[in-house]
Amino acid sequence: MTPYFDHLELDSDLEAEVHFDLVGIICHVGLSANSGHYIYYSYDKVNGQWWRFDDSRIKATDYPFKADIYNENQTEESPYILIYRKCTMEDLGEATPPDHIKDLISEGIDELLENIQNYSSLYESRMNELNEKFVFTKEIYKMLSNPNSENYYWLPTEWLKIWLTSEDIPAINNSILVCDHEKLCTNTSIMKRVSGEAWDILSTKYGYDVELTDNDLCYECTSSYFYEHGKNVRMENEKKHIIASSRNYTTKGFFICKSWYNQWVKTPINRYHELDPNFTIGLACEHGGLLPDADKKSIPVESWEYFCNYFRPEEGVAEFPTKLGSCNECNRTQRDVRYIKNQIESERRREKNSLRIYYNIKRKIELRNRATFKIIPYSWFEDWKFYIDNYQVDTVEDPDNSEFICEHGGLNIDIRKDYIENNHKLDYCVIKSNDWSKIESKYTGAGPEISVYVSSMKYAGNQKLVELECNPEFCAECAETRTLSKFLDSLEFENETIEIIQEPLTSYGMRKKRKIVLNHYTTVEQLKLLIFQELDIDPFQQCLWFDDEVYLEDNTLTLRDYNVTPQGGIIVKIGSNDAKFSTSGDATNGIETGFEGTNLLGSNTDCKNEEHLEQHWACALCTFLNDDLAAKSCSMCGTDR
Repeated sequence: MTPYFDHLELDSDLEAEVHFDLVGIICHVGLSANSGHYIYYSYDKVNGQWWRFDDSRIKATDYPFKADIYNENQTEESPYILIYRKCTMEDLGEATPPDHIKDLISEGIDELLENIQNYSSLYESRMNELNEKFVFTKEIYKMLSNPNSENYYWLPTEWLKIWLTSEDIPAINNSILVCDHEKLCTNTSIMKRVSGEAWDILSTKYGYDVELTDNDLCYECTSSYFYEHGKNVRMENEKKHIIASSRNYTTKGFFICKSWYNQWVKTPINRYHELDPNFTIGLACEHGGLLPDADKKSIPVESWEYFCNYFRPEEGVAEFPTKLGSCNECNRTQRDVRYIKNQIESERRREKNSLRIYYNIKRKIELRNRATFKIIPYSWFEDWKFYIDNYQVDTVEDPDNSEFICEHGGLNIDIRKDYIENNHKLDYCVIKSNDWSKIESKYTGAGPEISVYVSSMKYAGNQKLVELECNPEFCAECAETRTLSKFLDSLEFENETIEIIQEPLTSYGMRKKRKIVLNHYTTVEQLKLLIFQELDIDPFQQCLWFDDEVYLEDNTLTLRDYNVTPQGGIIVKIGSNDAKFSTSGDATNGIETGFEGTNLLGSNTDCKNEEHLEQHWACALCTFLNDDLAAKSCSMCGTDR
């Protein structure tokens, strides 16, 4: 190793040649550096033994790499990091420690042997104690439930747990089993019955405070327990009967709140006090009658009497017999409201069918030669569409085109340029003249009117040539100022949704799309991490483009630095053959070059290396780089190309 460390600054007093001994190897098992498993080999210099550490599995082994250290099969172990220890020629010979060190070692060994002997004595004594307790516990445990015992005694279960698991065992505390009448309580969950033989041994060895036998059972507590138990059983049976009888609708009964009834069905009897005692809540109208659309359920008279018996609100219960029906006045009001609603919906349906812009309008411009069109704000169209679809909305404001008129009285939007460039997401809409006439007649405050006449439209190859006559006339200076102002405003976006599009790895693959909420101060590095969460693409594999024109190369820059706006989209490419990629810097942003020449690189390819990309194709599942361009499936995982 010495030739590789000539650049190190060694001590001037150290004249001996420096050597490095291999003492550790970290190996990687997996298809790429992005995943896999790690195994460590360590060398013991004392006995010359190599040790293999695989998680919790440790075993002695020979030197693991006697042949070529690189395996073509990446599923086997590949050396990842080599660890060396620096030593000098003097270290290679046998060293003799000083006498005082030998004395310290000898004293330490004697002390260690003495401690080992003392520990062995204590260990043997302790094991004898544990064995004696085990035998004693086993014998007592057999006697606890002796069927041949003439009498029985009671012990707390908590004390038995301490007796079985602890070494410091207190006296038997039977006072917790005594009821208010100085007798044995009825709570069987905290006590256990044991034989007389077991009681004699345990009480003699550990002591006790109160002796409790079968004859100490409390008559009053037992009677009360069985009475309450019988009462609960009767109430449960009664509840089942009420549920069964109230299952079907009845005309001879009463209405109660349906949601309250469903809650009562789920509530145990001992938790009835948690329910609202008013079981007709929400049924009464302002006139004291039954609401027409109330959340109600019919029950028979028997069930009504049951609820009146168990639930008695202080203000009383309003009775709603099923034969009387709902409030007449509320019914008339409801019919009037329904009629008005139908009238409004019918009127807006006619307006919707009359103005075909509801179905045909788009945010991009569509023109026809020798035709006249009008302009309306797209924001007004969105408000109008919401107004048409929701009858609860009373009105919509008149369309106001004043934002498109500059201070000189001209038009500050370049319709011709937007049409030729096929711009999307404009803040205005182009509609037909007859649609504008209908809007103007319906919304009298609409205006000012903006007309666009297409005087000429033709194509020169793939280029559109169009001539427009606008009224008012086009103001180029104000249009440029407005466009620049809107662009600068769009750069300072916050919490806006931007579409992320993943380009397919093959010509017939599917494009994945996701929408991510971003801010103008989001860095490219943060954006790559968000894309990794959404599309599961390693950040080092991502080549990001804004609208397929601006390459987001520097991870430290923000979206504002690259003039990214919410109106555009961010395209994610992986190892693309696109010429734009191959000429646009290092897309991996500093990939680990130490893995060059191995499959540990996965598909983290350099977007500049066009020759490398032409000779490989990346698997969509495992990202393995395949050399055979004619192969129809991945040679690593078998996935179809």
